[in-house]
Amino acid sequence: IQEELKVTSSFGLEKAAENALRHKRKIRGRRLYQEAIDTGEASANAYHRFSLFLIKEDKSEDADKILELCKKAVELDPLTGQFQTCLGHVLKAQGQLEEGTRIMKLADEMGPKDENARLAKLLRRYLPIKD
Repeated sequence: IQEELKVTSSFGLEKAAENALRHKRKIRGRRLYQEAIDTGEASANAYHRFSLFLIKEDKSEDADKILELCKKAVELDPLTGQFQTCLGHVLKAQGQLEEGTRIMKLADEMGPKDENARLAKLLRRYLPIKD
């Protein structure tokens, strides 16, 4: 009997990462998200969830990576308001207030506003906006 299941598809790696994080296995979750992205076939949702994970982990050395992940999520799925909200907030937190505000307004136009507002509230808790 094989002791460990090998997952090679991007979708499988994304699901394994979510499962690892659900069971508080942060290092494994981070590695699996990175492996999913490294396949070149990861979904926009994988980029988004990985960026949220890094934001919650509060590692300042990941700031550029978080921005890159948010941009890629928006590139893959530009019509999802939550991806736009996350990108806008990250830009504002990195001092790009005008561009971040513009993107967040665009996200509100896309909707759903209540989900975008909940995400923005969560992001403010972990990633404060610089004045």
